[in-house]
Amino acid sequence: EVRSLAEKKSLDLIDLHRYFLDNRLAYDHLYEGWLPDGVAQSGMASFIAGALLSMLGVKDFPTPILCDTRKVYSDPGRPDVMHHAFTDIAFFEGEFFLTFRKGPGHGLPTSSTVESEVIVVLRSRDGIVWSEEAVLKAEGLDNRDPKFLNADGRLRVYTFCVQIPPQPSSTVTYGFERMGPGKWSEPFQCAPGAFWRPKKWRGQYVVSNQDVPIKLLTSPDGRNWKEHSAICEAASGANETDLWVEGDQLMAFSRSDPKEGYHYMLVSRFIESENRWETISSGRIVQAPCVFKVGDRLFVSGRTCAYPHEEFTELGKGFGIFGRAEPGAEEVDLEQVEKYHHGLRTGIFVMDGTRARQVAELLSAGDSSYTGVVQYGDETVISDYSMHEYYPEIKCPGDWNTPCDIYVSRIRFGG
Repeated sequence: EVRSLAEKKSLDLIDLHRYFLDNRLAYDHLYEGWLPDGVAQSGMASFIAGALLSMLGVKDFPTPILCDTRKVYSDPGRPDVMHHAFTDIAFFEGEFFLTFRKGPGHGLPTSSTVESEVIVVLRSRDGIVWSEEAVLKAEGLDNRDPKFLNADGRLRVYTFCVQIPPQPSSTVTYGFERMGPGKWSEPFQCAPGAFWRPKKWRGQYVVSNQDVPIKLLTSPDGRNWKEHSAICEAASGANETDLWVEGDQLMAFSRSDPKEGYHYMLVSRFIESENRWETISSGRIVQAPCVFKVGDRLFVSGRTCAYPHEEFTELGKGFGIFGRAEPGAEEVDLEQVEKYHHGLRTGIFVMDGTRARQVAELLSAGDSSYTGVVQYGDETVISDYSMHEYYPEIKCPGDWNTPCDIYVSRIRFGG
């Protein structure tokens, strides 16, 4: 009846009934057959947005379809290692590999918990059933933010490691190389500083180093690294930086946390003829960016927010003062603290030139995101972490330190 009426009256119709019939994942997430849960709502949002934008004359919306999302790792009963976070994913020799940090919390631990911070590697043939491949650790250090690299047929994991208090804090990146099923090398030291996600460019490996200012490092073998150039000025607040390589072109996408102004992701291009980087703002908050391409369109996934980004920057300032118990913490509005924390999301953006346009978000909240992305056939497979299943009420510092679980989602883009 509704379809007939829309056709008869030449009215636009957003056919959610057809959407659920065509999308089995969303259909399976209807409570009692009619009430959509969070997974279904995440998929519906992008579908509705695409339909509305088309009505408004916007063309080529990428129309993300959530094909699957599932929890692949959880250990909430272990408070000493309940924080599973900072993911990456790879497809290597016909199998999926997923890595993340397992520890007691997001931040730097104390010396009494140092044995708990490890890097976990999972393996799967189908991206659905996962098993533990390895547990890696550079001893005596906090091992953080692991990232994969296929180094000419050798799978490696890089993790930057921080000295544990009360020792003076310093950061060094270590690598581990896979020697065979379930067998990994001892850690080898790469360079001072924190690596992000290595890539290959013009026959050499390149990576960003999270010093201030952030720098591009190069290596002939992925083991020995040297400085190449500074990507962003120190005043930009740039830190977590993913590189994008296409032919001879080299780009950098950086999280930005300046002392003043909005924390918009920065987009930088390397101008080889002048041996310098040119940087502009993307206009959106994207933390821990991960860049990937589908067809001829460039996308970025990372942590973002559910509110206008200008408001979110201000909310973040209050959250920081409260969380660090700084002077004035008792005056911070707890509702605003909770609003900030619960507003964190794993977002997906399409790049419109240098502007980031959000097209989807995964089911997530609280401490979350830090994605890895791999293409598999016509699907984009994304790993992330989130504490949305535990969703705390925040009344004092530390209330947000609930368990975090690891998730894998599969998305098909249209448009």
